[in-house]
Amino acid sequence: SNQVSDDDLRTAFMNAMRPLFAIGLFDPDSYSSYSDDDAVTIMSQHQEAALDAARQSVVLLKNKDNVLPLDPDVDKKIALIGPLGFVREQLVGPVTIGPCPGSVPQAQGLLRGGYKEDYSCISTINETLKPAFASPGALNITDSSEALIDQAVALAKQADVVLFALGAGLETIDESNDLHNISLPGVQNKLVQKVIQATPDLPH
Repeated sequence: SNQVSDDDLRTAFMNAMRPLFAIGLFDPDSYSSYSDDDAVTIMSQHQEAALDAARQSVVLLKNKDNVLPLDPDVDKKIALIGPLGFVREQLVGPVTIGPCPGSVPQAQGLLRGGYKEDYSCISTINETLKPAFASPGALNITDSSEALIDQAVALAKQADVVLFALGAGLETIDESNDLHNISLPGVQNKLVQKVIQATPDLPH
């Protein structure tokens, strides 16, 4: 038959859970030899290494006409387009633990759409870049409404160069919920197409 026996299920479950019990994942807090202060100290020791690793992991796939690096004397008016330019959690990843001082416990964080910690100390791309023009083009990463696309197109037309901030987050990438293809979620593909069509002479 095609059925799995109870013994096989029990064995598979025990094999999966054994290492989790071994590392103390289910132990009460009173059993832990680490305090919250220890966690902050450990994090601070590795933050610079994590930042350096993130910087070195950036890959430039194409630099048509040597647009990058941007020249501030020429590219004075930048338009930042895309929902990823206005978020915090997605910039550091859903499995990042405690990126900000005073992060909320995971049990509370689970009520915040899946993200398990406090990300208020993370600057958005828009806050860091401070472009002349900026529009998310969508209410969020998975938004299916095209209501904000026209606004994004209008702002892009006023710029010297357009930077797209696009991608996915825990809303679409998780153990229980994943994308079925490599296409951008929501209306992001349509957003890019319309902006490029409206600004064919601008670097993107």
